[in-house]
Amino acid sequence: MNPEPRLTRQPRGRVIAVMVAWNGRSFLEAAISSVLEALGEHGELLVVENGSTDSSFDFLRAHFPDVAVLQTGENLGGAGGFSAGMRVALEDLECHYVWLLDNDIIVEPGALEPLLDILASAPDIAATGSQLCLYDRPDTVQELGSRYTPWLGALEQQHAGQPRLPADASPREVDYLAACSLLIRSDILRQHGLFREALFVFYDDVEWSLRVRRAGYRLLAVPASVVRHCYGGDKPTVPWREYYRKRNRCICLRLEPPRRGRLLALYFYLVYVNALVRYLAWQGDLVLAGTYRLALDDFDNGRLGRREIVHPAAAPPPLPENACGIWVDTSLSPGDAEAAWKALEHVAVHRKQHLLRLGPNQAGGAEIALVGERYSWTATHSKRLLRYRCGGRWSQITHPRREWLLSRLRLTMALMQAVPAALPRWLRALRRDPPPIPLP
Repeated sequence: MNPEPRLTRQPRGRVIAVMVAWNGRSFLEAAISSVLEALGEHGELLVVENGSTDSSFDFLRAHFPDVAVLQTGENLGGAGGFSAGMRVALEDLECHYVWLLDNDIIVEPGALEPLLDILASAPDIAATGSQLCLYDRPDTVQELGSRYTPWLGALEQQHAGQPRLPADASPREVDYLAACSLLIRSDILRQHGLFREALFVFYDDVEWSLRVRRAGYRLLAVPASVVRHCYGGDKPTVPWREYYRKRNRCICLRLEPPRRGRLLALYFYLVYVNALVRYLAWQGDLVLAGTYRLALDDFDNGRLGRREIVHPAAAPPPLPENACGIWVDTSLSPGDAEAAWKALEHVAVHRKQHLLRLGPNQAGGAEIALVGERYSWTATHSKRLLRYRCGGRWSQITHPRREWLLSRLRLTMALMQAVPAALPRWLRALRRDPPPIPLP
């Protein structure tokens, strides 16, 4: 039996900020201090302590005893945690705005007022969002809202990776605002519902944004409001993230199809994921292939909510004596490249070796190339190829050029087989009822 949620006290105010915290104790002091400063006299903060195992609740009570805390007693995910917090906030009838925030953020001074001003400027604006900048690189933009592409329903992050916009830059109308910093009118929540808790994590704020847009409201990203965020795109790939991203994007495409591609966008995405399952299995990555297959099966069977996805990481392979020079191939994401590099660096330091990180044009002189599944031909010029896979798993490629050719052939065959294989799943999805929308 799940434990009953416990609320230390009812938060009150014109603005109630809701921060979901899960095993983010190292971020909490800076995050909460910055939120309280930004809130000022506008309202109060509610921290949803989402079943953390790192003593986050004890830290909150010791360092921020006046902050309201909702102990959920279990991990409800982002969707469940935010929805639980929004329900509590809306119990205060004087609450006109709910400000959703992640816990791995720093709110810069003066970030709330621009959001309030834009939200109050027109009745058809349902929510406003901040200019999200990188946590350790505050002059670089993570995103300024996102667009939902009209044919395939992909998210195009606006201004991502570009220099930070000045405070006097005009607000941008977008299709999606991240719950990392999202200010919502309370009457919109009461009329159109909260996040779909069945999504658990990822795409919960996307689905809500698209739902509200479909109802005729606008969403605006406001450059004058800046929040720094520890961006997940810089984190290594792990199976549980991949599971929720694939399963929940399928759900989102079914519930909120793009305006031109409509439900064909879901079919095309099912083809893509089906092809990945086959391709990765033929490549020997049974862990990630199994993760994607489970995501497809759960979407197909309507099994939503939380899933336990655990795969232990493996240690790096032994390095050659006196290895010098590592080249990182572009087939690795930034997060995976950094994780792979740190793992090998640790091994090298332990064995008193020196590894020099080389750039993309120096592969020929590298002792080792770190590659992903579909590595470039340039990587084959290195003396040794180590493949880094999702979850910190490693393998050595003994015949790089033959494997390069085979991987392209396997991908083509996987796509050909996935086209008919995805059709039954797509037809079943069209007949299935959507998961319910939680109400306040």
